[in-house]
Amino acid sequence: ALRWCGAVICLLLGVLLLWPRLRPLSVSRGYYSPGHFIADRYNSRLLSFLMVFCLVIPQVIYLTVQIASLVLTVDAVTDGEIDGKYAAFVFSALILLYEILGGLKSVALTDVIVQSVMMIASFLLIGPTFGYLYGGFTGVVPENCSSMFIENGVERGCVAYERPTLLTSPTRSEANGILSFLILFLAFPLNPHMLQRCYSAASDAALRNTVLLMCFTAYLTMIPSILIGLTRVAVYPEVPGSTFGIMMAKLLDKGWFSYSVSSIAMTSSIAAIMSTADSVLIGATNCLSVELYKELLFKNASDYHVIIAGRLFSVTLMGIAVFWGLKEGLETGNMMDWQNAILCQVVCYALF
Repeated sequence: ALRWCGAVICLLLGVLLLWPRLRPLSVSRGYYSPGHFIADRYNSRLLSFLMVFCLVIPQVIYLTVQIASLVLTVDAVTDGEIDGKYAAFVFSALILLYEILGGLKSVALTDVIVQSVMMIASFLLIGPTFGYLYGGFTGVVPENCSSMFIENGVERGCVAYERPTLLTSPTRSEANGILSFLILFLAFPLNPHMLQRCYSAASDAALRNTVLLMCFTAYLTMIPSILIGLTRVAVYPEVPGSTFGIMMAKLLDKGWFSYSVSSIAMTSSIAAIMSTADSVLIGATNCLSVELYKELLFKNASDYHVIIAGRLFSVTLMGIAVFWGLKEGLETGNMMDWQNAILCQVVCYALF
């Protein structure tokens, strides 16, 4: 989980590397679709065609991870009483509805609200709550921690006993994996939903402040998230399922205040996943309907036909993501690496 702390820094470095060139061009040249900088700079139909898929395929992977996360969260929180697969279909339909009715502006406003609620829930509520119930980091991490218990003569209940490798330096192989993850994350600002924010920002100052605020709030939510993960490892190591869902479900039985904290955290988390999925879908659909359908395949297509094509692309992409995300035994751990590795094919074209 700690690699995500470095990923935020790499995201900021990627923004500093790529956006100072793309932002002025988008304003002066009137870009309104993520891959327009490719067509404008190189004027090559073949390259534009290839870059559309280099931008869209990572979004399918990203969307699949969001669907899989929704399934795991619902399954864990409801203890299987609500089938996460059925919930995925409902949430997917809502995401498509939000895209049709709201668009990018509604997603941006939703992101602001959800991020504010998550920041309050994570930093101001979850941290103190877990500190009170489980003793915080010192209560679950070291040897002889306050949550320790003896089972069949074996010391348990602390991270130092349950998974001591978390307290040691990573192996060379693990370090290489983390380094690769961080390097690939430099390409994250080229995701279509990120480029849309770069192009459509009201001003350079607004874009700069938004990026800085996004990175700052990310750390406020990561620290409590790490505490949640360590607490699960120490106290509930044998309970299967999503770590966040399991720990929020456990809070439901700890009194009215913990119940309220869990409800706020779960609601904002699901809303954040849906909002992210919505923005990813809008970005990918924009690439396909504008750059592929209108500008490469059917140049004389009317706006009405472009909108219809966009709706069909949205349903198709969501269908692929749901089908893939509901696959039994799906491992999502390395899918972010796949996503950023494909986006890296676009980086050199954004630089030169």
